[in-house]
Amino acid sequence: MWIQLIAGTVGAIGFGLVFGLRMKYIPVAALGGFICWAVYLAGVNFVAEGIFWPTVLSAAVTTLFSELCARVLHIPATAIYTPAVVPLIPGSTLFYTMNAIVQNDWMEARRMAVVTIQYALGIAIGMSLVYALFTMIKRSRKIIDVKQSNM
Repeated sequence: MWIQLIAGTVGAIGFGLVFGLRMKYIPVAALGGFICWAVYLAGVNFVAEGIFWPTVLSAAVTTLFSELCARVLHIPATAIYTPAVVPLIPGSTLFYTMNAIVQNDWMEARRMAVVTIQYALGIAIGMSLVYALFTMIKRSRKIIDVKQSNM
């Protein structure tokens, strides 16, 4: 487990560097990668069987972490989210899907494609839920501010 957490952290650092994230934000992205994979592992072990719901939970927590860091550090949330979510990206399953297609093993390709899609949808749904929540909060604050200024 610790090796996986360290690998997730190192992956987030590497992608933070590749994406040109400023050095002072690399530790934040690394912490995000650690949190991302820790929540995923906890989800797999304690929340649900399979990969979809743990991926949704992990993506949502990582997005929440990124949004909060964005508010504190005054940077875009995607600057932290993008490298932090790297541990969830289904690189191996996508590879195995493509490999099975090339080898004309359609049953294996279908099986691996389903797993890849579960990861991708889990990431998208988890991220979208938190972004939608933050957007609703932001809009409701603007509406309240406008109403208070008109009084």
